Amino acid sequence: MIRSKILLTGLLGVAAACVYFSVLSNTPAKNAAPAPELTINTKSGPLSISSLKGKVVLVDFWATWCGPCRMSIPAIVRLYDRRHSEGFEVMGAALDSDGGARIPSFVKEMGMTYPVGMPVSQEQIARWGPNNIPLMVLVDKQGKVRLRAEGFSSEGETELGDTVKQLLNE
Repeated sequence: MIRSKILLTGLLGVAAACVYFSVLSNTPAKNAAPAPELTINTKSGPLSISSLKGKVVLVDFWATWCGPCRMSIPAIVRLYDRRHSEGFEVMGAALDSDGGARIPSFVKEMGMTYPVGMPVSQEQIARWGPNNIPLMVLVDKQGKVRLRAEGFSSEGETELGDTVKQLLNE
């Protein structure tokens, strides 16, 4: 009886972790949907995903108050710094409700070297459908969504890096 309760508790914990830390999944290019438009207001002006066509783009929806976002950002910074010269871009779409007041200090604290800003409209955010953050969406050179991952897992960092490398070579 006790053993069954321990097993059940363990299984429930694993199930909850699987829901929270979504597994990255590659979408074959022929089945990939076009990425919706997204524009963020960065410190150097507006940046839209359509202006990045021809590049591999990671769209990262995050917020300054989000613990898992804070855990995922260092891996994104490392990947951006390593692959940017090969045609890899990152759009950091902040979903803070303070109009972005905390973003500059957060960007500095986290060492974010890629473009970051608030999306220009709620309608654009809704088209991307973030149910949980962080939400990372990888878009290929043709502007098609190839990977979508909600939550954070350290295992996902390796798969994300491998997928970015693969897409850069396509």
